[in-house]
Amino acid sequence: MTYHIIDEMWKRRPFFFPKNRNEWAALLTCLGHLVQKFFPQTYTYMNGCGAFEHHGARRLMLHVFEDLLPLHCVLRLLDTYIPEGQKVIFRIILGLIKLCKRPLKDSGAADGSAIWAFVENFAKTQCDADALMASAFAQFYRRPGRGFRRSHVDEAMRRQLNDSSLRAHEVVGAFTPPQKKKARGNEGSHHAAPLRGASYDKSELPMLEEHRALLAKWLPNSFSSLHVTLLYDSARDGSSLGTLYRLNNPDLRFESDQVKLKRLGPARLLIVHELGTDHVAGVFSTEPWRHHNEGYGSGQNFVFRLQPDPKAFYWNAEENKRDDGDDAAAAAAGAALKHMLCSHEYLAAGGRATGVGVALQLDADLLDGHSSPCDTYQNEVLFSSSHFQARRVQVYGLGM
Repeated sequence: MTYHIIDEMWKRRPFFFPKNRNEWAALLTCLGHLVQKFFPQTYTYMNGCGAFEHHGARRLMLHVFEDLLPLHCVLRLLDTYIPEGQKVIFRIILGLIKLCKRPLKDSGAADGSAIWAFVENFAKTQCDADALMASAFAQFYRRPGRGFRRSHVDEAMRRQLNDSSLRAHEVVGAFTPPQKKKARGNEGSHHAAPLRGASYDKSELPMLEEHRALLAKWLPNSFSSLHVTLLYDSARDGSSLGTLYRLNNPDLRFESDQVKLKRLGPARLLIVHELGTDHVAGVFSTEPWRHHNEGYGSGQNFVFRLQPDPKAFYWNAEENKRDDGDDAAAAAAGAALKHMLCSHEYLAAGGRATGVGVALQLDADLLDGHSSPCDTYQNEVLFSSSHFQARRVQVYGLGM
């Protein structure tokens, strides 16, 4: 039950967790300020290695409930989390740094990745959970002139968000639930409208026309004439795999003031925009993205690159036959395990028989991605490199 509550809290970000890249950057900057305040020498060492700009700290914060603490500590943390908010996560990280700061300096870690790998390994192998909780809630943080309050943390977060030039509507959207738009009559549009509760500008509606034309050409004939509707957008809904799964639910009903979809089909278009480049690529699937204990999907699935150098890569039954002479139907059943892989930690499309290589994979916060050649689709690397950062992730549904 406790972990279920935490999962529900995660889905309702940013009320409890950071929502987007700017909020994560603000959180890590605040962490750096707190380490500087309480452990100045350790801060000098960590900051010199770029530790407060590295995603390793983000990973540690994301998994503090899940991997680092046993249930009785999670319960105490959860009790404190309601009144303290993000401050209690800072408590845990500061308490951990306090316990390991000396061996950390002796470790010789020279960059942010090595520092956070050491801290995480220390937490899992050398740190007693009760000692960590004692360190996190010590009187040390309450001394006059040294303590830190939730209001101070929240104010620091707001300052950092302003320094990041976060757009005004993103700040508002981070703290207020979306409002439904009123019907505006017949303002002609050929785009299917987004899911219920969505409230965002027309300029954020579906894809570029050249992308639409490419996909219409690549899609199987039975899908190419369907309307598309934006189900999930990380810029609107937050970068969360759990939210992506939830908004993929084919049973959700539509409320549209433009195009009335009679039925949302199961087919989906997952589109990923790479950070810092013009690369846009994705996956067409005949089924929704959802948490699944095993691989699933069909031979109509394919991966594609929309720009630059547009290409589609399809599943080939002949090339995916197994060496023991199985027919195409058996090959299709085996390859279905490689089309779509969805866990709480990642989603992936395609895979190699050897277990190495995947056409497209995104981690739980939809920021870090991987792409490599795979047997399922015989594809190229879809982005500028095998490892990339996602700027925006979108999922479109197809319907009538």
